[in-house]
Amino acid sequence: MAAEQPAQVPGWAKLLGSLAIAFHLLAVVVAALDAPSGPWPTPMGPQRGDPPAFAFQIAEHLTLPYAQFVKVAGAYRFESNRLEVPDIQVEARVRDAEGRVVANVKLPDPTAPLAVQYRQKLLVTWLRFDQPLPPPQSVLLAPQGGVLPKVRWWEPDGDRRMRLIEDDANSVPRNRPVMEPMPSAYRLATAVARHLCRAHGGDRAEIVRLYRDPIPPAVLVQGAPPTADELRGYQATYGDLPK
Repeated sequence: MAAEQPAQVPGWAKLLGSLAIAFHLLAVVVAALDAPSGPWPTPMGPQRGDPPAFAFQIAEHLTLPYAQFVKVAGAYRFESNRLEVPDIQVEARVRDAEGRVVANVKLPDPTAPLAVQYRQKLLVTWLRFDQPLPPPQSVLLAPQGGVLPKVRWWEPDGDRRMRLIEDDANSVPRNRPVMEPMPSAYRLATAVARHLCRAHGGDRAEIVRLYRDPIPPAVLVQGAPPTADELRGYQATYGDLPK
């Protein structure tokens, strides 16, 4: 009895399978290339470079939807690997309705497991994002029967301290640069405050951002170590945020 011959895969199936595998590999490689590089030294300080134009175009018009669908769109540039970003920590004071402090919380929590500390550190890192707030070019007038919209900006409040001010746009200082927290950073601060109030039975929480600029590699070739003042951090308080 003659042995049965194995079924032959049609040529068109081989071609389609090969194309599918090649497209998948292309999506993975392009996702890894389509990411900023650096930081590179520039006259304005260390700056991140744009991704290669060809990788950006291929991802934008061909591979990105597929890579996102199968969850291989990561560029393997993890947030924790960016040593040029400031070191961010959060101190929160949770208060009850009478104003008594019911809990003091630090993020990352030094008593939490290392895996939890790592995720908390990645979370609070997003609080670092500020952006310039241009003052109005003229005095704004409120509509009849209405009020001017509120804006928020960082106001100096002592040595290396800032506090968040919320007022109408006409109150923005015009004689100096002014920064404001990005909307995503402010939403994160309010979300952290709500979570801590629920966890500790509080009515509001004061969120304080502690940050310190990274020490540049140039200190390795300097004649003297960094001074204590250069190693000091900054504080920026978002004020009491409601639950």
